[in-house]
Amino acid sequence: MPYQTQIQRIKTKLIAAQHADPDLEVFGADAHHYQLNAPIPMQKIVDFEQQHGIQLPLEYKLFLTEIGHAGESFSNSAAGPFYGIYPFGEQYQLFSNDFDQALLTNPTLLTPDTPHEIWQAQIQELYAENLSDHEYEQQEAKIFGGLFVIGSQGCGYSHALILNGIYTGKVVNISIDHDKPKFSYEAHFLDWYERWLDEVIDGNLQNTHAWFGYQMGGTESDLMQRYKNTQDHQLKYQILEGLNFKKSLTQDTLQQLLAYCPDENNENQIMILSLVSKHDAQRAVPYLEELFKTQLNTAVKLIHWYIEEDLPHWISRIYEYLPHIQDEETFRFACYILQKDEQQQFQQLKPFVQHPDLKIRKSTFYTFSFLNDKKPYETEFLHGLNSNEPPLLIQVLQAMQGLKTRAILKKLQALVVKFPYQDIEPDENGLRYYSADTDDLVYISSNISNVLKEYNLNHDSIQHINPETFEFNP
Repeated sequence: MPYQTQIQRIKTKLIAAQHADPDLEVFGADAHHYQLNAPIPMQKIVDFEQQHGIQLPLEYKLFLTEIGHAGESFSNSAAGPFYGIYPFGEQYQLFSNDFDQALLTNPTLLTPDTPHEIWQAQIQELYAENLSDHEYEQQEAKIFGGLFVIGSQGCGYSHALILNGIYTGKVVNISIDHDKPKFSYEAHFLDWYERWLDEVIDGNLQNTHAWFGYQMGGTESDLMQRYKNTQDHQLKYQILEGLNFKKSLTQDTLQQLLAYCPDENNENQIMILSLVSKHDAQRAVPYLEELFKTQLNTAVKLIHWYIEEDLPHWISRIYEYLPHIQDEETFRFACYILQKDEQQQFQQLKPFVQHPDLKIRKSTFYTFSFLNDKKPYETEFLHGLNSNEPPLLIQVLQAMQGLKTRAILKKLQALVVKFPYQDIEPDENGLRYYSADTDDLVYISSNISNVLKEYNLNHDSIQHINPETFEFNP
């Protein structure tokens, strides 16, 4: 049988993976312990196929009949990526409804290269106002047809096998929330499973969820060879994503990538600079300096994610560019870095409390929460407490811990009248249910309560004190 050599490799690598991860740091390993129960007879699979009118991929069947089936993990899953591989014949359908069988037998429409816009258009059809529940489930079974779910990734994500069409046998990552499916790069189940073991053994999956199977696999040298041999920018980006998955890269690889960088498109250039910043921060410095002039958004992201050395220099550069930042994302990442400013020169952020963008104002007050001394920012906090926007008011209240002044106390006295203490009575099971109408009031009033505790006050007692004569506790 042509797969016998690979099957034996997988058995050997299962033992090696267990030795490589003795502390069970790989996501899910503390549940499955790299264990599988005994294989099942092929006849059990044949009976299932005949019952449902499907043909399961050979590589998956060989895994079940030659390597193992079920185990100790979530839902008795066998050792495998994320929460493992489901016991055969269990939880194999993405949705449970009147179209269970159609989900298995419908033609597979999924492809690795479906444009995002087309996928979104298909999903939007599910939410047409005149669509009945029956029609919704029928359309859903059409979009996700020909899939056999083999395991859970948590949070509504699963890995599944393609049952028909030109991609038969490939593993695809799917979501019950209708996110665009992501195909694995391996040809079939055994290749996919063996790659998971390789990543465990190499240490790439330790201490991180790592989203295995969402990037291109292969050794560092294999990926670099593929990179050199193609002119396809999209394929190059996928290769760079695969390199980004590695826990370390050699200096030679980084040097080669920088040599290719000038000839790449912008997306690939950013990915290369991300790899260099991640693995050799010092080498990335001149490129980051240039990015400050051309792509500030990218520069602050890379510094926040990867740069730990010479932070005072980068903080100074951000203060220099701060007045020119207008988009929320760039400002937010800039603030992440400024929050590490030991000098806390946050006075340069004061004008942003009146910025028209709500998210920028929220980021400003969140950064103020890091202040050791907030009294010089009393005016800004008072301005924030006057906000009629619940998300901002909540952020201001959360940021002002430790700031106690008479002006603030007077403002809090007015706020408890505007936002009386609100709670939701639990039901007979002790559960509280919030609605859009109550959420903001509950969150605001509970945050006011937290601030009042610093004064040894509550919603009732604050209404009976004079802020001008109130004695502050130490």
